[in-house]
Amino acid sequence: IGYSLTYKGKTHHFIASRGDKVSKEAIKICNNKSLTREFLVKAGVNSPTGRGFNSKTDDKDIIKFANELGYPVVLKPTNGLQGKGVVLNIKDETEFKRALKYVKHNLGYRNLIVEKFIEGEDCRVYIIDGKVVAAVTRTPANVVGDGTHSIEELIEVKNKKRNKNPNHYLRPIRIDEELNICLQEQNYTLKSVPNKDTKIYLKKTSNISTGGDSVDITENLTDEMKNTAINAAAAIPDLNQCAVDMLIDKKNNEASIIE
Repeated sequence: IGYSLTYKGKTHHFIASRGDKVSKEAIKICNNKSLTREFLVKAGVNSPTGRGFNSKTDDKDIIKFANELGYPVVLKPTNGLQGKGVVLNIKDETEFKRALKYVKHNLGYRNLIVEKFIEGEDCRVYIIDGKVVAAVTRTPANVVGDGTHSIEELIEVKNKKRNKNPNHYLRPIRIDEELNICLQEQNYTLKSVPNKDTKIYLKKTSNISTGGDSVDITENLTDEMKNTAINAAAAIPDLNQCAVDMLIDKKNNEASIIE
């Protein structure tokens, strides 16, 4: 979506939410998760331990690294968007091999990142010129049982509601392998009828684009959490406007940058 905004003789052009003041170098870095990681580490910004692998790396070497890093881990594409190909909380080698096959060979993502899985509340913080202007927490795609309809039917009902929201329009909960695996781990199928008021999670990633829900938490972030997000944005040259995804630990008042 391309558009422009004009005010008092000044005009700025945008593609989606990205404005023309963001440099090409910043875009290049942020489009590559491995490169982003390098800049965050260099700046001393708190982020999960891990490393990237290119298309020439053998599967055995990636599996070996995951084993050495220690489970649970996260597997994600270096250049993926909207949560596609991200597999969270992989608990052992068997699960990792299955995830690797799915992401690298089924989806076709050849450049990958493996990193430690960290517990925390997933949130997205929006930064403009070194200031936090908004923050939302996001929960993975889910449905709530009514004791009558199957999970598949509940998904259909929720997708109809999502299409009435301009931000969720054309961002439905999609029934795919990830969803089926997530249900299987909870001992459900698409035909299962969950009890009334029972929340069933359908994805492990919380992206809005994959069916996730968002809640405004701008006023709930501590100064320490805000500073972590601000420092992450500052670690990338000429990145004066961006969203920072991070996991927050309220108990210890800490945050870890994930993207």
